[in-house]
Amino acid sequence: VYIYRALAKDAIDDFEGAIKDFNAANELDSNDVYVHVERAKTYLNMNQPEQAEKDFLKVTQLNPNSKDAEEAWDNLAKWKFKQKNYRTAANYYPRLLKFRPDDTQVYSNRAACKLLLEDFDGAAKDCEKAISSDKKNAKAYALRAQVKLKQNDKVGACQDLKKAKKEGHKGTEALMKEACE
Repeated sequence: VYIYRALAKDAIDDFEGAIKDFNAANELDSNDVYVHVERAKTYLNMNQPEQAEKDFLKVTQLNPNSKDAEEAWDNLAKWKFKQKNYRTAANYYPRLLKFRPDDTQVYSNRAACKLLLEDFDGAAKDCEKAISSDKKNAKAYALRAQVKLKQNDKVGACQDLKKAKKEGHKGTEALMKEACE
């Protein structure tokens, strides 16, 4: 009952009320994975990622091979990236890849983290993996172009930027001026 009422409160943006009900449900059964997942989502709605992180990590401990754990790793990586905690985000992506080994978006996201951490070889490898699985991955081409620019390979960067633009990546014009002229 607490869970359903919490979900209803969350749906009408009564996040404080939802948290109170999720806490009451958690007191009755602290190992209920669903409570942790949904409470974490409510914390994200409240822009309290630190609290959400605790619940998502609990989910990964309680049921590490579940769809819930997959969702938890995905949310954790995305929030760490938004917080500009690229190292932690990059460390969460391999856990997500256990669930989604062929997800080119995950490789592209991890490449972005590695690029920002100046791990250019790691970023390039993740871009290669994404591109080898999806030849139309505009984001991976754009990221690989940025890596190549950092490594002073303007010709390679220009080629990748042209592919990124062809596949619909926005924001390549400024980099193209730098790499292609």
